[in-house]
Parts: sequence; C-alpha cells; structure tokens
Amino acid sequence: DVSLCQRQDANSYCNLQDYKCACVEGYHMDESSLCLSNIGSACMENADCEILDSLSYCTVENICSCYPGYSAIGSGMCMVLGLPGIDCTSAPSVCRAIDFNSECREDSGACLCR
Repeated sequence: DVSLCQRQDANSYCNLQDYKCACVEGYHMDESSLCLSNIGSACMENADCEILDSLSYCTVENICSCYPGYSAIGSGMCMVLGLPGIDCTSAPSVCRAIDFNSECREDSGACLCR
C-alpha cells in the first residue's frame, strides 16, 4: 500500500522503485525513520531548529542554520569545523558523509582516513 508511508509520516512518500518510504524534498530521515526538516529549511523560532540539531538556531531570515564555528553535514546535522579528531561515536555515518574515505574509529571516537 503506497499510502502507508504518508499515514506514518506526512512528510514521506513511497519510493516506487524500491517500495521503501522516503522523505519529501527538504526533509531527511532520522534513525527512527521519521522525516525531519533539513538545516536550511524555514523556521519561526529557535525551537524549530533545535529539533533538528541542538547546534542550530533560527536566523533573522527565518532559516535554520548552524551556530558559528559549526557546519551543516548532510541534511540535518551540525558539526564542528575542523573535523579530524571529532567524537563520532554517537553518529558514525557522519565521517563518510564528510569524506567518503573516512570512517569512525569506535575505540577512539575519531574520524580517520581508511
């Protein structure tokens, strides 16, 4: 049933190529399969952005943005600039999102070249 995705999350649809739920443009899927707004999306107040990432805020232009010193990685995560050595244990996929040839070393919690 292709409408199942939208019944579970209004910002999703059924991808008819692989019959899996996907997020509409401007949204990304989190670990629990919910579609959340992207950094760079419209907001009314800081709380709208903090749901995406605690390191983001609502600008005077009403756009979710990362705080100074942080950069948007992928669609919905703000990471500190100067990535080598960051603690990636809570989001191991961030390393490959930043640099395809890096990986998260769980023993050190750092993004390192493969």
